[in-house]
Amino acid sequence: MDHSIKSKLLKKYEAGLDVRHTQGENPAMDFYSPFGPMIAKVQVPPALLDRINAYADAKLSSGEGRELIVPREVCSEGGGSSLATHTASMIRRYLAGMENTRVSRVDFETFWIVSQYAGTPSPVHFHTGEPFRGSGERRSPAFNAFVATEE
Repeated sequence: MDHSIKSKLLKKYEAGLDVRHTQGENPAMDFYSPFGPMIAKVQVPPALLDRINAYADAKLSSGEGRELIVPREVCSEGGGSSLATHTASMIRRYLAGMENTRVSRVDFETFWIVSQYAGTPSPVHFHTGEPFRGSGERRSPAFNAFVATEE
């Protein structure tokens, strides 16, 4: 894709005066744009967080930072409160709020977790977020998804 076309497409997600917050919905979703595309921030249900952390804890050694692919069966654990179901729901809300668009289907290609210890940059890929200056570990979930919208 031509770089100028991609830039124009991303502009529609940049923050403006109409940034939306959804405190009345559960879970609340806040939008911000520290640079470029709009980012949604949402609280993950504790049971889901526990399942994902249990998976990562079983795969990581203490003090190790790396990237983990999350298997489909782990993404589907918990039925209606699974990682895949929760994330699809948040994508639907995000698009409905930002573009007034209804989503007909969300298919996930890959979920992964980037584990990073303070002072240890991830060697796998560049990702953005607030700087991690604390002690201990930061885990950042990421995913590739295909989203089909209703016409």
